[in-house]
Amino acid sequence: MPTSDATQSGRSEERWRRYFLRSDSARPGHHIEILFDGRETFPAMLDAIRTARHEILLEMYTWIDDAVGRLFVDALVNRARDGVHVQILVDGFGSLTLSDAARARLLEAGVQLVIFHPMRPWKPRWAWTVRDHRKLLVVDRAVAFTGGLNLTQEYAPAESGGGDWHDVFALVRGPAVAELRAHFLSAWRHATGRHTRSRAAKLPAEQADPANGAAVQVLAISRFRGRRRIRNHYRFAVRQARSTVRIMVGYFIPDRGWRRVLRNAVRRGVDVRIMFPHVSDVPAVKWATRATYGRLLRAGVRIYEWLPSMMHAKVLSIDGVVCSVGTYNLDWRSFKHNWELSLLIADAASAARIEERFTADVGQCIEIDALRWSQRGFRIRLIERFFYMLRRLL
Repeated sequence: MPTSDATQSGRSEERWRRYFLRSDSARPGHHIEILFDGRETFPAMLDAIRTARHEILLEMYTWIDDAVGRLFVDALVNRARDGVHVQILVDGFGSLTLSDAARARLLEAGVQLVIFHPMRPWKPRWAWTVRDHRKLLVVDRAVAFTGGLNLTQEYAPAESGGGDWHDVFALVRGPAVAELRAHFLSAWRHATGRHTRSRAAKLPAEQADPANGAAVQVLAISRFRGRRRIRNHYRFAVRQARSTVRIMVGYFIPDRGWRRVLRNAVRRGVDVRIMFPHVSDVPAVKWATRATYGRLLRAGVRIYEWLPSMMHAKVLSIDGVVCSVGTYNLDWRSFKHNWELSLLIADAASAARIEERFTADVGQCIEIDALRWSQRGFRIRLIERFFYMLRRLL
């Protein structure tokens, strides 16, 4: 008797859970919510901030003093004035335009605000190329958020005056929250050279329920460790794929290793589909990405370009049972320079939500046709090749 799709999916999920639980850093018993775009993500984050009782830790790459940025400033100032311990770590380049007025309001309210690698050579702990690309919110050691969204109006819905950028966040409850908190504090120590304490340090950490919930592995890149960790785990996951691979990513310049992994997956009969932005906020990266289309298309990878807005997500889904959500792009900056953070999640419900959204999004994309792509002009190929040669600088 043929095995049903549900049975096969269940076996695949159980296989991945067994793999996860063999790792010392993977734990079961998590509640996960996948949040799409600013429409879902910003209200959930603001609600967590406004109901915080003890501690708020916020690590952010880009924070701009616009309508969205001010909502978060207001919420954090109010909680700090009510006695909640608030620490904020922002990147010196990504948040360069966070206004002095916003910073002054936070500091006056008692918020501890630190700049990661400030863009001033005379400042201590200055660096130009190494950026803190993480986006992380941890509240009361009970809930954490991470993903690709920054605190800017670009991610807000179009009807409220935003840019409607397409992105994904994950809300996490469970043992991984304590690990995410530890990664924040590690980045804080690097940026300041000192430890910090808060009343939340005495709160009990979330405990695992081994019989229920998602298995989660926290993957982080910092100054001294983990530089290849996310990359290796992602490539391993694709090598284990048996039916589907779905990737949504804003910045994608695959090297030979990545192209080989994707090509081999197609040869095994895996349906591999990737979604990129049609119009990028970094045009040079778009040209460099398109230089790789030909090899991917010839290998059988299906490529879609998202039309409505900027596609900024960093999401991977395997076989409808395992997914990743985080800050890690498949490009040279994430691989070589940035501090990054990603969650590898063994949870069929989370992976299915991502794959369902991917399928729906295809209706707002153009699919790149292999034959037509091979007929593009010499001038276009030359521009692509030029920017691909500069890929390590982008």
